Amino acid sequence: RVLGPGLGRLFARKDVEVLGWSFSEDQKRLAELCLTCGEAFSSEAATPAIFEATDLQPLACQVLGSSSPVSLAIACAHFLGQPLDKTEQCSDWRRRPLTKQQEEYAALDAAVLLDLHRELLSRAASPASDLREGSHVTGSGSILSSVSESA
Repeated sequence: RVLGPGLGRLFARKDVEVLGWSFSEDQKRLAELCLTCGEAFSSEAATPAIFEATDLQPLACQVLGSSSPVSLAIACAHFLGQPLDKTEQCSDWRRRPLTKQQEEYAALDAAVLLDLHRELLSRAASPASDLREGSHVTGSGSILSSVSESA
C-alpha cells in the first residue's frame, strides 16, 4: 500500500532522472506491483509506459560498438575498472527478511548506475577514438572502488 503510491510519485517527477539497466523487465514488474497495490493506480494507468527510466544498457552497447546486449557486470568491469559481483542475483528475493548480502547487492546494483551513467555520458561525448579506450572512473569517486576499499 505504501510502495505503490511512492513509486508513482517518484516516476511522475520530471526533475528526477531514474536510471536503469535492461529496464524493460523491471518496468513490467513495477506495473504488476502497482496493480496489486490497489489504490496506487487505476488498472489503465498502471501500464509499463508510466515507469520510464534512462536505460543505460543501450548506451553502453553503443559506446562499446556492440550489437548484442552487454551485462551490467561486464559494463562495470569495462567502464569502471572493476567487475560487479552478481552472486546474489539468483538468490531467493521473495523470502523475507532479505539477507544482509542481498541488501548490499541491491544497493550496489542500483548505486553503481550513477557512476556508470557519468562515465557513459563522458565517453559518448568524446571523439569516436576515445569511446572504447581511455581512462575510466576510479578512486573515491566510484561506488565500486568505495565498496572494495571498505571490504
